[in-house]
Order: sequence, then C-alpha cells, then structure tokens
Amino acid sequence: MTTDVTDEMLGRLSKKHHELYRRVREGSLDPEMVLDGLQWLIEGGFRSKPKPFLFEQSDEQLFKAMEWWGPHFSDVEWEDAQYQIPDWPSGGLVAPVLVPYFSTVQQTFELLWRTVTEVHPTITRREDLLSDPTHLRPYTDTAFKSTDHPVNTLRWEIIDFKGVDNAMPCEVRHVGSPHAAILAAACLHPEWVKAIDGGEVPNVWLSGYEVSLAGGERWSHVPVLELSGVGSQLRLSAHFASATEPGYANPIRRRLLED
Repeated sequence: MTTDVTDEMLGRLSKKHHELYRRVREGSLDPEMVLDGLQWLIEGGFRSKPKPFLFEQSDEQLFKAMEWWGPHFSDVEWEDAQYQIPDWPSGGLVAPVLVPYFSTVQQTFELLWRTVTEVHPTITRREDLLSDPTHLRPYTDTAFKSTDHPVNTLRWEIIDFKGVDNAMPCEVRHVGSPHAAILAAACLHPEWVKAIDGGEVPNVWLSGYEVSLAGGERWSHVPVLELSGVGSQLRLSAHFASATEPGYANPIRRRLLED
C-alpha cells in the first residue's frame, strides 16, 4: 500500500520530528518510550489499536492530584509541588510519581486505595488485607529502622516499576523501598496499571509495606498489585515476603526530590 505524499505533509512531519527531539532533549518525554513508539509505527502498528504511553506527564499528574486530594494540602504546598516537578528519568518503566502523604500511614493507604477504586472500578482487594496499625506498617528492618513514611506532605518520587524482578521481597527490600508511591501511581498512571500482564509490565510488590494477616505470623506478608484468577482481574492482595514467582517485580525508588 502506497500513499501520495505532498510537500505540506512532509513539512508537518518534519515539525513533529523536531518537536519530539526538543521534548526528549528537555526531558519532558522519555526517550525509550519515544523510540518504542516509533519502532511500533515502523513495524506497522498503525494498522492496529494505538499503543498508549504508560505514564502521564508530570503536569497532568499535578492537575489530577489537585482534583482528588486538593483540600488536604495548602495552596503553598501545591505551588511547591508545581515548582519542584522533576526532570523525566531515563528507562522504559521509570516515571515520576507525585505521592500525597496524609496524617497517618493508615489514612494514606486508605485514601489512596479509595482513589484507585474510582480510577479502576473493577479492581478488587483481599478481604483480610486491613490497614489499621496492628495489620499494616512501613517495612521495619532487623535494626528496627522503618521505611521512610512522611506525613502531611506532597513528594515527588522517581519509581522504577520493574526494579528487581523475580526476587523475594524479603531478600531485596530495604528502608528505601516504595510503598504509598505504588498506590499513588495506580491512580496517576492508569495506563500502566491497565498494561500489567505479568510479563513486559510485571505485577508489583509494595515492598515498603509489611502486613499481618489473620492466622499468619506477624508482619510476614507484603502487599502486591497483581493479575489474579480467571479473566486476569487486577487485585490488591498480599503474599509471604519469602514468595517469588515469574512476572513479579520489586519496584525501586530511584530517588526523592530532595536527594
């Protein structure tokens, strides 16, 4: 199949090429995602359903976050978040996430989960995955040092969603492992969640949390966002920290804004 190409069409194509180049150079577009998209076009992907970008741009995240969680933070805090938007990181499954931390660990977990269910109405949650202080806490290591979990603040975090894959959380987690950022990402990056397939886009552990389940050893489980059951329905569940299966990844928090 051939198409007649006019000088006007070539001119428009050239402008788009320069715009892509400029945005990649400035850091507002992930170069890996752009290269993947171009390769998809070259291979004839335009004949099928368009391949979505998995991650929202930071200004769009800020807009959505203000819409959902605006009253919980002051105008100054929102202005600071806008001023502190980070450069776009390199890597195909790496993106900034604007994480709202509320008054407590439990409130942060539940308010974010509520928003997740609004964005993804078919998502489910394990019934005995509770968030009160006796069932959910930030990961605490053997020296009794806990994962950093601020309160009443907005924070940009750079998350590598593939991180360390096919590894037991108990072997790779540490006090810098992400927790609330994964729930925030499920709200702010909906296409990433929809793309989870246990392959190119793995299921993800929330390794910065640890939970106790009824009848189990205390703090022996880790929450996980996974495809589960017939029809591959997305679910927030929890498994032993010593569990490992193909298609599961421990995301890494590459850095905080203040680093």
